[in-house]
Amino acid sequence: MRKQNPTKGLADKPIKNPVAKFAHQFNKAQAFADKTKYRRKAKHQGLEPFSIVAKPAIQKGSRQLAQASAIMQMRAIAV
Repeated sequence: MRKQNPTKGLADKPIKNPVAKFAHQFNKAQAFADKTKYRRKAKHQGLEPFSIVAKPAIQKGSRQLAQASAIMQMRAIAV
């Protein structure tokens, strides 16, 4: 077998590791949120729910309410 030549100058050259080189920039301490607490932000905070649909219904009135009041009035007149 042939002898291997020892590599010259290998110990002198620094090994460049890009992960270790930039690790101090990315490995930051994190402050985590408390998962035991419940919190939810409102999707549309400050808006009245069903404001567009409810306005005409309030102006017109409910049909069932109108029928019930008509029946009660008829009974009152009959008595």
